[in-house]
Amino acid sequence: MSGSEQRWEVPSILREPRVLQSLGTREGSTTEKPQEQTGVTSVTRTEERAEVALQDVVKSLRHQLQTTKEQAQHQEQLLKEQEGELKALQEQLSRCQEERGRLQAELEKKQQEAERREAMYDEELGEQRDLVRAMKSRVLELIRVCGGLVCHVCSVDYKKRERCCLPCAQKEEAQAV
Repeated sequence: MSGSEQRWEVPSILREPRVLQSLGTREGSTTEKPQEQTGVTSVTRTEERAEVALQDVVKSLRHQLQTTKEQAQHQEQLLKEQEGELKALQEQLSRCQEERGRLQAELEKKQQEAERREAMYDEELGEQRDLVRAMKSRVLELIRVCGGLVCHVCSVDYKKRERCCLPCAQKEEAQAV
């Protein structure tokens, strides 16, 4: 529609016969026989009232349309903001899921490494236990072979005096005096 062309549609309420009749009635009208001038004036007034009522309806509809447009724009803006927030949250979720996967893989790798180290530690500990047992066994064997050459007080090898090393023997002598 161009600016010079306008089509006005009469709202459905104005098409109702009762509304048009109410626009035509006026308070205080008499039932006297209308004269020709009164008839023309009455029709003119009815038309003026209908025009004013129509203008009021148009004005109200324009106001409602403007309000509806503003509400629609506001809702559109809110929707765009929410879509932006949703997109940001989806991206954040995606990053978190990737990070979780990476951390899960890293955790599994570290657990495998810890299990490997624990197995190595257990193996080394077992070897050390075996070595300690072998050394104890060898020491006991040496004691049996050497007989009384080990001090019974301090376990030091000796070759003199009644199964005690020289320092222990001297302490025993000092205590005896």
